[in-house]
Amino acid sequence: FSLTKEAGQNGKKIIIKFSVIKTGSKEPEATNGNINDNFYELMLSSCRDAVKIQNELGGLDGCKTIGCDPVHCKK
Repeated sequence: FSLTKEAGQNGKKIIIKFSVIKTGSKEPEATNGNINDNFYELMLSSCRDAVKIQNELGGLDGCKTIGCDPVHCKK
């Protein structure tokens, strides 16, 4: 994409405009349905760490409070 910043004047005020133009037509790669990629594992590990921290601090009401699925977080 291309980002352009333009300055103009309206009376005594200076007006700034930003233009964003899509330059390429690259489509996102299709996923093969495999959820065990690096991002999945990283996010799952982070969720488990958050639950451990929460439990150590005597925290909130469980996984749902921090946005995790309890089925995946308990390992």
